Amino acid sequence: MRRKVGVSAVKKKQEETNQYSKVGKTLESNKISAVTEVMSKFRTTLADFAMKHRDRINSDPEFRQQFHSMCVSLGVDPLASSKGFWADLLGVGDFYFELGQKIIEISVQTRSINGGIIPLSTILERLNARAQSQFSSSSSSQSSVITEDDVKRAIEKLVTLSSGYRMIKLSKDNIVITSVPLEVSSDHEQLMSVAHDDGGMVSEVSMREMQGWSSDRFYRIINPLLREGMLWIDDNYGDQRYYFYSMWKDSTG
Repeated sequence: MRRKVGVSAVKKKQEETNQYSKVGKTLESNKISAVTEVMSKFRTTLADFAMKHRDRINSDPEFRQQFHSMCVSLGVDPLASSKGFWADLLGVGDFYFELGQKIIEISVQTRSINGGIIPLSTILERLNARAQSQFSSSSSSQSSVITEDDVKRAIEKLVTLSSGYRMIKLSKDNIVITSVPLEVSSDHEQLMSVAHDDGGMVSEVSMREMQGWSSDRFYRIINPLLREGMLWIDDNYGDQRYYFYSMWKDSTG
């Protein structure tokens, strides 16, 4: 015959469970505190490192990339603002803020030529040419080389401002920057990708054959681009062909 479990035994079991729970919570709290303390020390060490190597971080693109990776691994974003602790400490926030301003200048200056679509490689080339020119006319002993990674980070900051800037990857090695106040959809990206593969040209026929687009879909996407001056029309071939100037120029060398 089985013995019934007494009330005192049940209470004792409940007390043991409660004790285990308290111990578990204490251990978890101690663990979190320890991790928080370690992360705080890491951030302090990172700040000391940034102060010591400030000049090299701002002038050496590879070193700057490695430093940014360290920051991200510790949950620190040195580019979060052009003001604040990291900007005051390192000037790195100002570096990307100023780089973003230069990208805007280049985009505005070239918009009448490329319709607001410019290859990232072209922006990078112009930025470094400008930096080299400023270096040659200054007393600085070291020129800061701007990298593709720098440009991408600066544009990412512009994107968060909803300023019309966006990066579109057309192929593995080809990224273009759009700088028009137009909501770019996946259809726009498809259109640009097809144009990129055909020397900057796209037509109703090519989109129907390659993407299965209907005539209505094609002109719904094309017409806003025409209004923004992002495309040029060529009707010398019997059917209308549309060109993205910057892609066509790159394909012709």
